[in-house]
Amino acid sequence: MKIIKPKIAKDLLDKDLKSLLKTETHIENFVVRGLDYPNLQAPHVSIENAIIHKANFANAKLQQLELQDTVISLGDLSSANISNGYLNRVEFRGERMTGLNLPESSLENVRLEGCKLNLANFKFSKLKNVIFSNCILNEADFQGAELLKVDFSECEMTKIQFSHCAMRDVDMRRSHISEINGVTALKGAVLDSTQLIQIALELAAGIGIIIKDE
Repeated sequence: MKIIKPKIAKDLLDKDLKSLLKTETHIENFVVRGLDYPNLQAPHVSIENAIIHKANFANAKLQQLELQDTVISLGDLSSANISNGYLNRVEFRGERMTGLNLPESSLENVRLEGCKLNLANFKFSKLKNVIFSNCILNEADFQGAELLKVDFSECEMTKIQFSHCAMRDVDMRRSHISEINGVTALKGAVLDSTQLIQIALELAAGIGIIIKDE
């Protein structure tokens, strides 16, 4: 699946993001490398045209964050709060994102590659043109989310929550899926025959089929 990539300028400047956040709510055209921002509190911030590399944002409070044309790589967003966020033309590469909170957010033209997203929270979010590639999504929560043109490629997806999701053009064929919660919400998803066999019992239970061998 093709998505629109971030449009990054070549002449970005190294900046101290933490210092800027004390006075600015819109920050653009910058590079951040190897800086530490754990427990940062910076709600209502807009970031555009940026490269953020090996930055630690664990447990950061970034509610209503707006990210556009940005690449974030090899850093830590574990347990960060980005609720009600807006992400467009964004790439995450090799990020640690365990327990990331992105509920009620909008993600469009977003690629997540090689990211650890165990226990991530996407409840009631809207995802359009999103690619999860080689990601670990065990116990991630998509309850009530809307997924349109979303590709899960080579991902680990155990005990993932899809209850009350709305899906269209969602491709899971190249991922390992098991113990899905809300399996009946997979209407609109594309699976291969092996995956269907793996979730057959859960699907049967979900639609009320009683299985007896005698």
